[in-house]
Amino acid sequence: EISLATQEQRGASDQVVLTLKEVSEVIQRMADGQRQFSGTAERLNHLALSIQLLAQSFRLASSHSLKHQVVDGASGLAGALGNPEAVERRLHDLVRAHPYAEMVYLVDSSGVMVAFAVNEDLVPGGELPSAVAVGKSYADRPWFQAVGRDGRTAVTPQYDSLFTGEPCFTIASPVRDLDGSRAGTLGLDVNVRNWTRI
Repeated sequence: EISLATQEQRGASDQVVLTLKEVSEVIQRMADGQRQFSGTAERLNHLALSIQLLAQSFRLASSHSLKHQVVDGASGLAGALGNPEAVERRLHDLVRAHPYAEMVYLVDSSGVMVAFAVNEDLVPGGELPSAVAVGKSYADRPWFQAVGRDGRTAVTPQYDSLFTGEPCFTIASPVRDLDGSRAGTLGLDVNVRNWTRI
């Protein structure tokens, strides 16, 4: 009887071990499913942001669209061209009016930065990377090339900011002088986290 009871216990123990293995496999599959779900959710979030950016590219008529606001900012610079202090004042006003903007800048028609303003609330310590400076050429940047090629406002895909390392995108619009010819490009770098919070 003891031998039989021992065999039954051994069989029950083997069954418990087998059940625990099955439970472990189920938990592992659930964890894998959770990781896949998280990855899918992240991809959906990225796609939703891409759709928002595309919508911004086309909604010029809305005064609330970023594109419209940058176009207004560019047209407001027309009277300030040739007056560096007035240009800088206007850029600082744009940064204050758009709390999600990391930086607003003006480059001339050849792509050389003329002036910029940085949002000190988003840029820690106001320290600028060496890639950002008046006199540097930005002619190779996609936003500058798109505005130059198409002669209209452009919205870039999302990228990591030089300032914060966070996701951002650029909206750039041609700046025309008083006779209507293109005098430069106004760029506004939008911090995605702050923009989506607003």
